[in-house]
Amino acid sequence: MRKCTLIAPIALAFLSIALAGPLLAADTATTPIENAKNADAYSLLGYSNGWMGKYDESFVAYKA
Repeated sequence: MRKCTLIAPIALAFLSIALAGPLLAADTATTPIENAKNADAYSLLGYSNGWMGKYDESFVAYKA
C-alpha cells in the first residue's frame, strides 16, 4: 500500500477528534451558581478587582 493512502484516514481521524473537543465542552456550566467548584478562582477574581479599586465587582466575585 502506498504511503499517501494511509495518511488521509489518519488525518481525518485526528481532525474529527480535534473538532469534537470544543463541541463537547460547550455544555460546561458557566454560571456562578452552577459552577460553584471554582471558589478559588472567584476568590482570586475578587482580590484582583479589589486591588484595582473595582470594589463593587470585587464583592460580586466574593459572593459568587
